[in-house]
Amino acid sequence: MNAFTRIPLGHQPTPPRGRGFAGMVSGFLGGVTAAVAMVIGAVLAVIAAAAVAFLAVVGSVLVFLTGLVLRTRRRTRATDDPQILEARKVGHAWVAYGWDQPAR
Repeated sequence: MNAFTRIPLGHQPTPPRGRGFAGMVSGFLGGVTAAVAMVIGAVLAVIAAAAVAFLAVVGSVLVFLTGLVLRTRRRTRATDDPQILEARKVGHAWVAYGWDQPAR
């Protein structure tokens, strides 16, 4: 026994496949199986990416609509200001009331 002799420890690797027709068929089927697995993985990755993109679009639309509603509510509150003038037509002229009164 010299320094380069392998000493088997624990599990031994399986021997290589046979070199006959069965080995060739099993190698081909293994390659086809790996290709099918890669295609399925690619399709699932595209579906996941499309789902993330869809959620991003829906989320941004919701944020936009929320901002639009909040801006509209702010403008509506601003128009409820008690400083609004009241005008009435007296004869042929319009007379404004409330412009000289202090805010309530």
